[in-house]
Amino acid sequence: SAGRYSLVAPQLATPFAKDISNTSIGNRLAYSHVKMGRYAEARAFLSDLNKKNAMDGYSYALLSVIETEAGNRAASEEAMKEAVLSDGENIGVRTAQAYIALKNQNTSVLGKLSQDLAKEQSQRTEVNYFLSAFTNKLQQFDQSRKYFERAVLIEPANVDMYVERGNESIHTALFGGLEKKDSDLQLTNAKIMYETALLAQPSSHLALTGLSIIALLQNNVRDAVKFGEAAVASNKNYAGGYYALSAAYSEASKTAEAGQKSKIIGESQKANVNAGLLDKPNLEGREIPNARAAFRYFETAGRTLVMSAPK
Repeated sequence: SAGRYSLVAPQLATPFAKDISNTSIGNRLAYSHVKMGRYAEARAFLSDLNKKNAMDGYSYALLSVIETEAGNRAASEEAMKEAVLSDGENIGVRTAQAYIALKNQNTSVLGKLSQDLAKEQSQRTEVNYFLSAFTNKLQQFDQSRKYFERAVLIEPANVDMYVERGNESIHTALFGGLEKKDSDLQLTNAKIMYETALLAQPSSHLALTGLSIIALLQNNVRDAVKFGEAAVASNKNYAGGYYALSAAYSEASKTAEAGQKSKIIGESQKANVNAGLLDKPNLEGREIPNARAAFRYFETAGRTLVMSAPK
């Protein structure tokens, strides 16, 4: 509940090793590792369940998410078919479907899934998250705000919702055709959202990455580097943190003293390579990003799992 997923494995790894047919424990371990970006470990837990024919609908939904993150769309679709056949009404399966639709920017599918969920599960913070994201994509901003407010009233520590709201503000600032004063206001609002997310979860790599990007967009290079380094330190498995840090180092190198310039450029290149290693489908071989490129990744392929936790 508190999002301290790194504490799950020490508690559950031993009992699961004693009985790898325990679906409940296996799902919790896999879910926690996906939330931390440790996809190989999560896949291993699901593989153990599969050996014992113990995978349920939730297990297959998690596998579908893992395949999506790896860029294996066909495998993701096959796993989701199994999830739906096994337990299509499971809230975990249904929210995983919504997450994958949002991740793939499939707005029509996201709309149907989120609206269906709202008919039965409107009290869930994650359902209102999807509704807010969907209505924002339709530029129904009043509706989007309503669902945002509902999501954080239900769960004030909903980090994903604050980050999504911050991303929406940056998107409007950069691509909304606004005058500078209005664009600056949107950037300020985004910063507030990321800062709130960090209050909700002080170790949030997503909030720290968002703060790095917003600092870069506001020409505060020192803070961009500081928050980028903190994001990477918080989660070394998240490509978006490295990608934002690469952009921050690159900008910092432009005003660095001659003796430091080559070192900072090297750090930027290293961060960019690490980002590519963690997300090969989207970032491998990419050139060093600027602030806009870092944000575009962060708001799309850089999304991380939003899915109802195992019951």
